[in-house]
Amino acid sequence: MSEITVQDITATGTTATIVTYQSAVATGDTFTNTGAGSRVIIVKNGHTTTLTCTVAREDTCEHGVTHNVVQAIAADEEMQLPVGQTPFNDADGVVTITYNASTAMTVAVVSVPVVG
Repeated sequence: MSEITVQDITATGTTATIVTYQSAVATGDTFTNTGAGSRVIIVKNGHTTTLTCTVAREDTCEHGVTHNVVQAIAADEEMQLPVGQTPFNDADGVVTITYNASTAMTVAVVSVPVVG
């Protein structure tokens, strides 16, 4: 697995934050999900077919079942998934993302500041 560096989106000034993507790793990716602000996972599918991204949930529902987030991403499309700390963080504050195929998949994680 590869660790993704969380990128901070700034809420000041008029300069846009440019998000940098990295290639998805076949064995999955992780990122540390701590601190203020909300995290958003962005996955781009540059493949010619639909691929699937899974974000592991660490909590269980009232029936004792863990409901991972599984999202199909169409060819040449992008997915944005906001993730909270409680349902997704493992004991070390880490979130795990896996893919059914990593060819032509790129991923980034951004931290969106709390404004207000």
